[in-house]
Amino acid sequence: MKVEILSTELIKPYTSTPLSLRHYNISLLDELSPTMNVPTILYYPVDIHSCGKQYQESKMEVEILSTELIKPYTSTPLSLRHYNISLLDELSPTMNVPTILYYPVDIHSCGKQYQESKMEVEILSTELIKPYTSTPLSLRHYNISLLDELSPTMNVPTILYYPVDIHSCGKENVTTHSICMHLKKSLSMALTRFYPFAGRYMKESYMVDCSDQGAEFVQAQVDIRLDQLIGLGKNVQVELLNCLLPRPVGACDKDTDPQLAVQVSAFACGGYAIGILSSHIIADMSTTSSFVVEWAREAKQLLEGLDHDHDHDLSVSPSWNSAMLFPGCKLPRLPPRFSVDHKIVTKVFSFSDSAILKIREKARLDSSSEKLPTRVQSVFGILGKAIVDINCVIPGRPKRFLVSQTVNMRGRTDPPISKKQCGNLYLVASARSVAGEAGVDLQSLVELLTDSVRRELANCKKIVPSKGEKMMITPGFNELGKAFADPEISSVVMFSDWCKFPLYEADFGWGKPGWVSGVHVPMPNIVYLLRDRSGEGIEAWVNLSVDDMAKLEQDANIMEFTS
Repeated sequence: MKVEILSTELIKPYTSTPLSLRHYNISLLDELSPTMNVPTILYYPVDIHSCGKQYQESKMEVEILSTELIKPYTSTPLSLRHYNISLLDELSPTMNVPTILYYPVDIHSCGKQYQESKMEVEILSTELIKPYTSTPLSLRHYNISLLDELSPTMNVPTILYYPVDIHSCGKENVTTHSICMHLKKSLSMALTRFYPFAGRYMKESYMVDCSDQGAEFVQAQVDIRLDQLIGLGKNVQVELLNCLLPRPVGACDKDTDPQLAVQVSAFACGGYAIGILSSHIIADMSTTSSFVVEWAREAKQLLEGLDHDHDHDLSVSPSWNSAMLFPGCKLPRLPPRFSVDHKIVTKVFSFSDSAILKIREKARLDSSSEKLPTRVQSVFGILGKAIVDINCVIPGRPKRFLVSQTVNMRGRTDPPISKKQCGNLYLVASARSVAGEAGVDLQSLVELLTDSVRRELANCKKIVPSKGEKMMITPGFNELGKAFADPEISSVVMFSDWCKFPLYEADFGWGKPGWVSGVHVPMPNIVYLLRDRSGEGIEAWVNLSVDDMAKLEQDANIMEFTS
């Protein structure tokens, strides 16, 4: 860039400076300041030849439409009603301090585009992907376990986002079609080991028919850039994300419904998203994440031209025999608590690493102890307190509440259940309590959650029966079911922690995901945690009624610790 100096001149004051002001003595602070100029540059991107002249001639007219007084959201306490001014306040001039904020964008267009869901997703193709090698006859009937029967009838959703333009990553002759072909082949390979995902659930028989009917693969394209959707924090319109899923979250109860469905969506920028739905009838998030990592490994090795026939490590091969540990009892399946009036909203609340540390210190029961509650329990505690308080502080409402948290059984039983064991292998840690007139205490709630999980972990040690012994399942599932039917309980809040699952490690050959998200699930009072993109913070995906969500967003603790 070349800058040509056109002229230099001295500009004198418009009126002469009086003789009494001709000598200005510098202060001690002036003497201590560095001998230098303070630089600044003002940029004016508009064409001043056209708009400047219009402004100088005072052509702008401003019409006042309304004036009103805005009061504080909560009343000021009597103890703060009188504010005495200081000496410096007295010495300050009697005037207002003016400021004007300018927003050059057209908020009527950009806000409306976001709020009114202008993102359009076009489905290009849908097909069924079968396992690369046929499932043996001996594995054609997969019986579900007791824990599978107790799991909700819904899909487990997750979406992985890859913001890079994979066409410019050094891969030659890469097209959207070739990418999808690559993902289909690697998916077929992964399904060989995760064969129940290619089957169909026969609810009358309480088993999955693993006859290789196939997993659903949907190819789609999106008319916006990926950076218009991710990185928005709590401003993301979560309902939009469901458009990146191949089917509704609750579509898994029919004999024709696939046990696994994926949608690959290509964005206008060249990035893409992979939306995954796995049936909760046969899989929890641990199983789903294991599958995603396996699929990504197959895809990357396929891209690198490695030999797949001899690469599998049988010691880490997924196991599909949970019904041998916990035989099913053919219990009637309970439908999920999906809202039929569509008044449930989902919001994302981000907790930074520093904010989580402050919450842990605030939630510490014994101030003299150096031991802090865990990161997860502290985040659950601050959210749980806010949600419980919304209902329990209402006059006339019951003060009793229940909090529950899922506990992964893998690696915690005696004998230990392998972390490669597939199916639903989790328990529910539930605890009831009573809130005070002002709500629930944070320290008490965190201790309640911690104790309930500790009890479940202790129960895990003895939950797997020895030969000839009767199987024992903790009462957490029953306790949760009873709470929903108890009119004396005003609030039931369910928590799940997905932070430790390695979804951010899923590299299909073009790098790891830039973001992993949940979706909108129309079930009230559900909170699940995912790690954020940095790996240091936590994103809380909170599902509440519209009215409760508005109150949650105004909660003092939520406003202080989230972004």
